[in-house]
Parts: sequence; C-alpha cells; structure tokens
Amino acid sequence: MPIITFGIHNQPDTNIFHEKAALKSFLDAVFRNDEVLFDDIRSALLAFHQEDGGSPTVPDFEIIDCWYDGATKTGKVRFEYQVFFTYGCADLCPVQKSAETSKFSIDLTGSKLLLYVTDHISRDTLNEF
Repeated sequence: MPIITFGIHNQPDTNIFHEKAALKSFLDAVFRNDEVLFDDIRSALLAFHQEDGGSPTVPDFEIIDCWYDGATKTGKVRFEYQVFFTYGCADLCPVQKSAETSKFSIDLTGSKLLLYVTDHISRDTLNEF
C-alpha cells in the first residue's frame, strides 16, 4: 500500500472535519498544494489501469466524497477520475470513468496528512492451476 505524505501548512480548525463540504475543501487544497505529490496521486490512480491496454493517462481527479472520524483521526476519501486510452491511432481515445477510495490519517501535531492509496490487485494466472 503506497503512502503519500502531505505537509499541512495552515493548521486547520478541527471543526472542519465534522462538515463534509469543509473537509472536502480542506483535502482538495492539501492534495493540490504540492504538484509533485498531486502527480503521485494521479500515478497511483493510473496504476489501476496499466493492464487495460492502450496508453492510459489520468489528467486530473476530483474528490467526490470523504469521511473523517475525529476519535481515530482517520478517514476515507473517494476520488473520481477519467482515464484516457490512446491506441495505435491518435484518434482512438476511449474514455473510462473510474472511482477509487483511499484511507487517510491526519497528524495535527506533526502537521501531516498521510494518504494510503489502495493497492492495485491483479490476477496471477501462473498459479491458478
């Protein structure tokens, strides 16, 4: 399970974690604050489609839902994104909508958010028989 660590530059008011819209806005700001880490999320989402054929790309993602439990300081975030596939001809670019859910935790004392990206599970046909 890849872990992507984000620095939280502005200490958030803990009340935002109880309102879904405020939490979504906070997470979106954290994820888009660092371009390299933003690309890490896109790469992790792209990993789910590497075996689908073509040359897949994920240009962007959107947070469509999020949850947070203040007692455990953990939550989940659901990303929605489009995967563009380019095959032999440049004009063949089918689009596939996808969504993935990842867990996260917030360390307010260390000013960090840890995003636990779900591992891509693939079948190994070698050991099936």
